[in-house]
Amino acid sequence: MQAIRFKALAVTVMCAMSFNALAELQTWHYSGVVDRQTEGFTAPTWLGKGQTVSIDYVIDMSDELFELSSTYNNAVKSITLNGRVDNGGGYVFSWENSLFGLNTVLDASQTGGINFVSFGLWQAPPAGPDLSTLLTKVSQATFGQDDFLRIDFGNDASVYLRTESFAAAVPEPSTLPMALIGTLLVGAYSAQRKRKAK
Repeated sequence: MQAIRFKALAVTVMCAMSFNALAELQTWHYSGVVDRQTEGFTAPTWLGKGQTVSIDYVIDMSDELFELSSTYNNAVKSITLNGRVDNGGGYVFSWENSLFGLNTVLDASQTGGINFVSFGLWQAPPAGPDLSTLLTKVSQATFGQDDFLRIDFGNDASVYLRTESFAAAVPEPSTLPMALIGTLLVGAYSAQRKRKAK
């Protein structure tokens, strides 16, 4: 009986740990409309003027702030753009009342020639106290005509998007571990009461 209880406890702890790891990774969704492109550059059809473009960023919310440059250096783990996933990584920075940036470096051979993607916001909120707070403040901003996303193809060839929205794509998952543990404990308690009743 003791061995069964120990196994149940071990499973509970392992589940909680895996949920905590997942809770640190969040998907943030960007949506914008193609506004212009570098003169003389012919962009792919899906980046034609007026097209709506969606981008999903997987961001490690536990990444720590490097205060010297107000940067979360390893925050971006992957980006999905035009149905293609790139794991090149990227960073988030915010210079208060100046500029916010979410920048990712891509493998051009895997992304149709795209070298990097840079999402910028003027009148940036402060970088602290944590990344979640910063991104939430950015999502609540009113985006102006100068708050753009740049898709860079190299050789001074870029496409610029007018930002429509930026928001967490899924609800906060941080409560999942506690919910799981609570469910398991209730189940164990119910099973114990049934055994005693017999």
